[in-house]
Amino acid sequence: MRDEAEKRIGHLYPKVRLPEEQGGGEATVIAWLWARTVRCPNPACGAEMPLVRSFWLSKRKGNEAWVEPVVDRTQTPPVVRFVVRTGHGAPREGTVNRRGATCICCGSPVTFPYIRGEGKAGRMARGS
Repeated sequence: MRDEAEKRIGHLYPKVRLPEEQGGGEATVIAWLWARTVRCPNPACGAEMPLVRSFWLSKRKGNEAWVEPVVDRTQTPPVVRFVVRTGHGAPREGTVNRRGATCICCGSPVTFPYIRGEGKAGRMARGS
């Protein structure tokens, strides 16, 4: 059954190179995390900002894991990539709350009417 699944949908699960701190080598991706994104309304920024309530992957005691956003400001507009972290510690707060959103790159507040407008205009993307 596993071999048949690999044959049919294996192309959806590519190999990735693991960093040395996670053992190195290659591993098969078994899941993707998606977040909606919109372009930051700040004209000085313009980054594709992720809209997430939390960066936690697992809060289970002894098995804590989260994604840490890393902003590359050498590019214009800035680009956000994510690194999986485990162990002790905690992630930063999400980018969306009851009051609206905050750009992860420049800290600009973003209103829900702006986010809804971007979605209705077809400019809301899905990042990974």
